Amino acid sequence: MKASIRDGFTGADYDSDWHDAVKGIGEKLADYFRSQNPFFIPQVFMKACGFDAEQKWKSLTMKL
Repeated sequence: MKASIRDGFTGADYDSDWHDAVKGIGEKLADYFRSQNPFFIPQVFMKACGFDAEQKWKSLTMKL
């Protein structure tokens, strides 16, 4: 879903994909929890957030 976001400070308009923005926040949270707890399972967290945990896990493990 595309949406236009207006920056209240500069007045600039941004086109944003809300799903990607929220997914990015979920990934940042998953990274934070993983750094705090070595037994953190990203699939469970990402599934709870409504993301494709299987695909995310594959992309994370490929980067390691």
